[in-house]
Amino acid sequence: MIKKLQKIEVNPGILKWARESAGWSINEVADKLDISSSTISKWEKTPTKFQITTLRLLSSCYKRSFEVFLLNKPPKEAPPPKDFRLTGHKIGLSKENLRVIRKARRLQEITLNLRTNFKQNSKPKLDGAKVIEDPEKIAIKERKNFQVNLEIQSKWRDGYEAFRYWREGIEKRKINVFQFPLSEKIRGFSLVDVEPYIIVINSSDTINARIFTLFHEYGHLILRTPGICDQTNKPLELYNYFKIEEWCNKFAGSFLMPKEYVSRMFVQYSEEKPNNYVSFISNRFKVSREAFLLRLLKLNLIPQDYFNSQWIKIRSESRKPKIKKIILGRNMARQCVSEKGRSFVSLVLENESKERITYNQALDYLSIKSKSLEKISDYL
Repeated sequence: MIKKLQKIEVNPGILKWARESAGWSINEVADKLDISSSTISKWEKTPTKFQITTLRLLSSCYKRSFEVFLLNKPPKEAPPPKDFRLTGHKIGLSKENLRVIRKARRLQEITLNLRTNFKQNSKPKLDGAKVIEDPEKIAIKERKNFQVNLEIQSKWRDGYEAFRYWREGIEKRKINVFQFPLSEKIRGFSLVDVEPYIIVINSSDTINARIFTLFHEYGHLILRTPGICDQTNKPLELYNYFKIEEWCNKFAGSFLMPKEYVSRMFVQYSEEKPNNYVSFISNRFKVSREAFLLRLLKLNLIPQDYFNSQWIKIRSESRKPKIKKIILGRNMARQCVSEKGRSFVSLVLENESKERITYNQALDYLSIKSKSLEKISDYL
């Protein structure tokens, strides 16, 4: 006699929570699984017994572990950070971006646990500020903490070297910086509702754009206001729409391009290099031309019509699409350090070496295989 396949009864609330938190509509799930929408709706209203294979399909679809379907009720999860995108009130977050937010939340929790293993606290070494305070003054104070003058900044080889230095400076303040691909022109987001504080940067952006985003999100941490942010094609609209975004943009611009440096260099190079001083000076600061133009405008060094014409010119330039190179034996160890940062990776390795976590847990936390773990110290 053939034994019937085991079935598992699932709480309908779990199914609805898993679908909605993953950003799926009922119709999308129905199309994906080739099941009627009415069947999906019934599952989310009435306790149903499922074949394990069906639950595995749902697990893969919603990017959730199989075990969540065995829970009695949906787990409590912190909501996504506030959406500061200009399109945020019209367009919801994509499935991919929701997944990255969940991933960041998990890494945030893992970091807390790993630090607790060594009785380390997760309180950031960061002074707070209010949106009514002058972001220029706050930026001057914060920059002194990083001990970087224009000579050091201008001598960095490129944006990648600059990003590594700035990132390590922030991570020394017990703030983790992660890099993951994000869609819908989202530049980054920050998590400050619980400790440790987290910054996530869109790894698909140009490196100079990532540098500005890094300090824009750092501004959110100073204000203690988590947020999802973009960079609009019409930056002045963003200034008028969200006061917090205005503050964070001014802070990032002031931090990366101190007023006295910008004014001095503008006077010199706008005369010496009238046709390309924007590119020349922005490269010295390791910021994008757009960010530098906006800084000039806000310092009243250029008129609005010049800003508009240059902004349109830069935005209309043909940009070569990124060509993804297929590399055999891609270096996963280097990618891991790039994504998760030296601070997090070192913390995982230290916990594993002191047997606070298992070897398999270390692989899971770093999302790598054993052969990559052996090489990862080369990139720290």
